[in-house]
Amino acid sequence: MNKKLIIPVFLVSALLLSGCGKKKTAEKNSRSAPKPVSRSETEIEEKPSEKSPQVITYTVKLSKKTLSLYEVDGETQKVITSIEINPDFYPKEDIKNLENGITVPCKEDGYEILENFAN
Repeated sequence: MNKKLIIPVFLVSALLLSGCGKKKTAEKNSRSAPKPVSRSETEIEEKPSEKSPQVITYTVKLSKKTLSLYEVDGETQKVITSIEINPDFYPKEDIKNLENGITVPCKEDGYEILENFAN
């Protein structure tokens, strides 16, 4: 008989300790989720359009027998250095690419190309 009484007391204690009850359930149900914040189109500030800064690139280009490394900033080209080469020593495909210009992202890459074609 003692065993029968222990089980119901244990269940009641467990329910009370777990916080189950009508009052807590009612509180949970009465809470509402926060409403999302919305702005009308007139409240959103638009930043004036700014021109993005020009990206500096480097181009290696062959003109006759002069192989030059250019710094390109938008429309402006500035010669950094030039070397003389003999185009007859190199494959026609390489010379054609150099005549069209080879663009690289950094100056070091441009110097590397110049070194590859230096006599």
